[in-house]
Amino acid sequence: MPSLKPYPKAKNQPCFVLRYTDPISGKDTKKYLHLPKKDAIRIFELKKAELIEIKYGLRSSRGMPLKEIIQRYLLFQKNNRNYNTYIRTHGAIKNFISIVPNNKIKSYHIEEFKRANSHRSPIGVNSDLRCIRAMLNWAKRMEYINSVPYFPMNPEPRIQPRILSNDEIKQILNCEIDQETSKLIELYLLTGARARELLKEQFTWKDCHKDFITLGSGNKQHKVQLSAKASNILQSWKHRDYPIPYTYTYIKNHINRASKKSGIKFTCHDLRRAAGAILLRNGSSIYEVSKFLGHSSIRVTEVWYVDLLKDDYINLSKLLESGLDRLRINPQ
Repeated sequence: MPSLKPYPKAKNQPCFVLRYTDPISGKDTKKYLHLPKKDAIRIFELKKAELIEIKYGLRSSRGMPLKEIIQRYLLFQKNNRNYNTYIRTHGAIKNFISIVPNNKIKSYHIEEFKRANSHRSPIGVNSDLRCIRAMLNWAKRMEYINSVPYFPMNPEPRIQPRILSNDEIKQILNCEIDQETSKLIELYLLTGARARELLKEQFTWKDCHKDFITLGSGNKQHKVQLSAKASNILQSWKHRDYPIPYTYTYIKNHINRASKKSGIKFTCHDLRRAAGAILLRNGSSIYEVSKFLGHSSIRVTEVWYVDLLKDDYINLSKLLESGLDRLRINPQ
């Protein structure tokens, strides 16, 4: 039977130690409950009732069947993630489950999956494996399973990021397209926004302020200062319910038309990268660009703009040399 005792080393908040024998693994398990006493007792009573049910055969001790875990996880994805993530996860699970003959996923199943999908790109296979790993980590957090197998990923070739040159950006801005598409392209360039960050699902008039707009959600939320041009574009749409009341497909189709008209192949995300490139080419630091684009880390920015930074390193070496020359009594 489980036991609940106060943790003697707890200082700033109450802590209790819950001990019991795990019915799945047979191992002694210890959990620290950083909760008030009444909440800790409630969890203790629930665990005690669960173990009694397992002891008398009222509940299975073998863990939840994989099929049921998948059903619950897909329902969780559908209710808490966007539609594209749900579809990608559903497809990955469908591909993977075809080679799993029983209720448990072992490490050799991952190797079998990789061999069966050797005709696919390593990036695509790794994407599926990450979806499966995320499902199993979720199941472990929910205590449906006891452990998650090791997921070795395929080595991925480094993809050279495509950055639009100044001449290509100039050609895009000056091609003959309708006024609405032209405004959309300019706004994406002036804000460096991700494709969906300006659409009605994430961007409303509440996010528009006098001098800045708020983009993104959660830990990716960040503020972008508005230029006079960007502010004028938004003001011209003031009569609408949303600044950009279109779907992602609508934006994508208009960008594709502009791409054909200009003769430059580009996507909405290429415009975001181009915004960062323009800033770097005009003297902004990598730290400023990272903050402007709302990257989670400066390392992300460095990966995308490493080729542009090489010129900066050459300029820095010249700057360092000239600085040292000024310090010498007799410059060489």
